[in-house]
Amino acid sequence: MAGLILLVEADFVLGAVLGEVLRHSGYEVTFMRSLKGEVERKHPISAVVLDVDTLSADKEITLLELLEQYGEDLPLILIGLLVPGTVHHHLRAHLQKLESNHPKHVAWVRKPFRNEELIAAVRRVHDHHPMVCSEHK
Repeated sequence: MAGLILLVEADFVLGAVLGEVLRHSGYEVTFMRSLKGEVERKHPISAVVLDVDTLSADKEITLLELLEQYGEDLPLILIGLLVPGTVHHHLRAHLQKLESNHPKHVAWVRKPFRNEELIAAVRRVHDHHPMVCSEHK
């Protein structure tokens, strides 16, 4: 499959497992525990899988803002707990523009999930846009 999936997961063990699941499904994967500093480099990426801490979404909102340099067509697969309340609302409000303009570019996978659910979400958004490159100078 074309492109590279950027997997962002703070938990090393979970990230390694998810990376292997994606690789076994035919994807090329780069696993990072954080995007800080890494996103500034030019990467040809086809999708981002981002673990969302729904108890404190400020970090994820910052990461999503860093990813804006790749363009609003960058497919995003967000994994996490769906929790009610202001934190969840704050994160979803930030994504509202992406979801309304490009509903096929954003997928949410609720924890706990089966490997097949993650792969299905990646395929759903990845197959619409096989490659997105940064225009960052």
